[in-house]
Amino acid sequence: MSAFRVELREGDFGYFDLEWRPLLSREKALEGWVPQYLYPLIFEGVSILSWEGPQGQEAVWFTGEDQIYLAGRVQDLGEVERKIVNRTISIWAMEKLSAIVNGGSTRPSSIHEESVKRGLIEEWLGDAASGLLWEPAAMARNLPFLVDTLASNRSELKVGPSGDVQLSVVSPRTGERVIIDHGICLDDFRTICPLAGEPGLYLCRAGHKASFLALYDASTGTVYVGEGENDSWAAPHYFRSLDKEIYLHLLQYEAALTNYFRRSSNRLAAIFRNPPHLGHQLYNEIGGIDILLQASRGARRPPLALILGGAEGEIYGPTDALFPEWRGSVAYYGEDWISRVYSQSLCALRLTDEYVGEGVRARIVARACASELVAEDRSLASALKAAGAPIVIIGLRVENRTLGDIPKFIIAFAERIHDHWPDAVLAIDGHNAKRPGSSEVYKSAIACTRDPYEYEREIVTAIKSHCDKIGLTLIDLVGSVMERSVFWSALATAFVAPWGAGLAKYRWLGNCPGVILSNSWNIQYRSDFDIYFDPNIMAKPSRVIVIDPNRVKDITDVSSLIMPHPSDQPAEGAMNFDVDIEDVVDALKDILSYQGASEKLDA
Repeated sequence: MSAFRVELREGDFGYFDLEWRPLLSREKALEGWVPQYLYPLIFEGVSILSWEGPQGQEAVWFTGEDQIYLAGRVQDLGEVERKIVNRTISIWAMEKLSAIVNGGSTRPSSIHEESVKRGLIEEWLGDAASGLLWEPAAMARNLPFLVDTLASNRSELKVGPSGDVQLSVVSPRTGERVIIDHGICLDDFRTICPLAGEPGLYLCRAGHKASFLALYDASTGTVYVGEGENDSWAAPHYFRSLDKEIYLHLLQYEAALTNYFRRSSNRLAAIFRNPPHLGHQLYNEIGGIDILLQASRGARRPPLALILGGAEGEIYGPTDALFPEWRGSVAYYGEDWISRVYSQSLCALRLTDEYVGEGVRARIVARACASELVAEDRSLASALKAAGAPIVIIGLRVENRTLGDIPKFIIAFAERIHDHWPDAVLAIDGHNAKRPGSSEVYKSAIACTRDPYEYEREIVTAIKSHCDKIGLTLIDLVGSVMERSVFWSALATAFVAPWGAGLAKYRWLGNCPGVILSNSWNIQYRSDFDIYFDPNIMAKPSRVIVIDPNRVKDITDVSSLIMPHPSDQPAEGAMNFDVDIEDVVDALKDILSYQGASEKLDA
């Protein structure tokens, strides 16, 4: 913006702009600091006065009319002035985005101008305020099909005329299908996609089940939010600073993006984050792979799979080992993955799901059961099967929403197991090692007051000596490789475990019947509590019993938690709890007498 920069000149009585209008007296200038540029913001009333210090430092003042000092930081401005700053930033983002996408000039009037803009946005990035306007999709009067665009969140994947898989959505203006072939990757979780033939319109994609949550109209700075169950909170949550983040992203990748948008179309690529979370990696990332392979039937090649974080992040096994159909189309990208996406002309999106089908389950279980890492387990399993011994897995959870005294509970449980089923075997499971013989484990919990894996090992040590004393066979899976946990989850007669990510192994993969424990609040009010037995989440779920919440005693003392509770979740959901051991044993008796468990034992 040529009018944006006003260079200052020094005069006998102070500082003047290029037209020699007085701006600042010498007496008001800080000793050793020289004013450089005056940036009037888009809206009248606020300007940015840039300073250079004696050692080349940079600083800014916000000034009002007649260049009266207002503040040195955005946070110290009044509400009206902050809105002006935010709206200006939003306009900067819109102009720069439009220029890059449409091949126009993005050069600033000076390097100093860009530096001031960058510094201002970075300082103000984390603030909840925004220059964006937020509206429901139904309010976009000139986009009659926008509600349909955002409602068809799964979009449409199919083989296009070129033989490659393409992603399309309903055009918000015409209702016809539009191909998505460009994406700006803000990070590994969020992408904005320009709509072909609709200048200034960008679909905003995010979420564990990646979907288009909103549409950003860059011509007006308005974000239209979808009417899905979670869209109203998810879109502002993921994109509240969209304009500021876009601007910083465009500064960082300006040259690469300019070349990227000169190409009319790009090959579809699927981003797989491989988070160290057993559940999200399985039913989001791997579930998405399954959908993509179904959509790729008849294609000359599947979409490129971009595995972020390296092969070690693949908890359940290498992608092309689980899905041989993908061999030759899997790439492992490091920290420079965004630059590579743009330079290689890829339309990179997260293409995920929220479902574990029979096909995914069978692939992972088959690979685990055939692995040499479970050779000894196969021999033991054959002997147990011949003896008709029930195998009960007890899953450890130590971070939060778990049993108040875990060793005491498991020791009592082991005694009851041995009393009721003398030939029973108890398998105790927990965190899994990244490599055979390694103490480095997959874990998603952060900022714990003690190491979860070390805590689990202490529990196993305490329990093992007691099991030896009473003659109960104990299979120790804590710290083992994932193949062993999956093997025994698929073979086990039943499980008992607190609600949490460990159930991904026992339920989604092993489809093992069992007893789920949790605090009473979770059981009654947690919205996603049923994911480990909901047929919309997992294929053909076997029977589970959830402990009666009226028989659970929640522990309100948070000092019992070793992991701080996430601030975006209800605190009640993190509470540990106590249950009556007899209630758990009675539920297990019910499960073991159920035909499904008997059939599994005989299989």
